[in-house]
Amino acid sequence: MAWTLRGGARALALAALCTCSLGQLVHAADDVVEADVDSDAEVGAPAVPFCQVYPWVRLPEHVRPRLSAIARDFHDDTGGYLRVTSGTRIPEEQAWLMYDKLARGENVVAIYANKSAARAIRRAYRAGRKDGLDEHAVIGKMTDVIRDQVARGIYISRHLEAGALDIGARGMSSADRKRFKRIARRHGARVLDETRTRRPHFHVTFRRPASDEDAG
Repeated sequence: MAWTLRGGARALALAALCTCSLGQLVHAADDVVEADVDSDAEVGAPAVPFCQVYPWVRLPEHVRPRLSAIARDFHDDTGGYLRVTSGTRIPEEQAWLMYDKLARGENVVAIYANKSAARAIRRAYRAGRKDGLDEHAVIGKMTDVIRDQVARGIYISRHLEAGALDIGARGMSSADRKRFKRIARRHGARVLDETRTRRPHFHVTFRRPASDEDAG
């Protein structure tokens, strides 16, 4: 399967994937290229039937069968495939994404449910910018805050818990978007409709099996 990135993003993606610098992300239109591959979640796992799983996506094992069931039913209903654009994230990647939002003037406190956690990350961003730090150093400060939050069981995004993924919605008809939400919820997933954002997608979350949660 060929993966196409627009404009100069192809060269940037190749550079990122080759250097594997920790936390480096490159936005390309509605796609996100994630460079780091150091994670307990699967990387380069076998393809999920009826899904286009982008090669940089980390897909936890407990999510795969549920995603497969949703994709199969969606394909049966529409003949279409699901496009998985994001999965598990590490703190560096989450920091980069939030840095990008803040640099574009977005209100991250309004975006994220945990307002206190979002404010703490925003404070790190503002402090770094005030001190004249470069992008890499500011992201490092934000990463430290996110990593500390995760250590205390605080997750600014469910992507950090290995229980969330994004399904690209670009190219889906209005009817197919409704079908997807209905099918995903039928399989026990929580679906947040973010199709009106700059990168139209559905944010889908799954709970870990009880046995995994009990194991810590």
